[in-house]
Amino acid sequence: MLGSLARFLSIVFRQRPPKLKVDRRFKVTIDMEKLRGRIPAKGDSSVSLGDVQNWLMKMGFSPTAKPDVWKAGETAAGRLPKAALIKSERLA
Repeated sequence: MLGSLARFLSIVFRQRPPKLKVDRRFKVTIDMEKLRGRIPAKGDSSVSLGDVQNWLMKMGFSPTAKPDVWKAGETAAGRLPKAALIKSERLA
């Protein structure tokens, strides 16, 4: 019984929770027209501004009060096509 308890305690203390990586946040200014041309259209229809905004939110971007400025984590901002990026600045 004592051996079982010792084995249980060794398992409990051996398994540590994973360390979370802190994702830096950026404020990104996007050229929506250039990005609009990069997003694949469904069928024969063209991509609307609403489709671009939905795509950005699915990618992990958060809208701000300005229409072309979005907040994003480092990984989401890295997936943005470089041609559509106007300006990016790191948030504190």
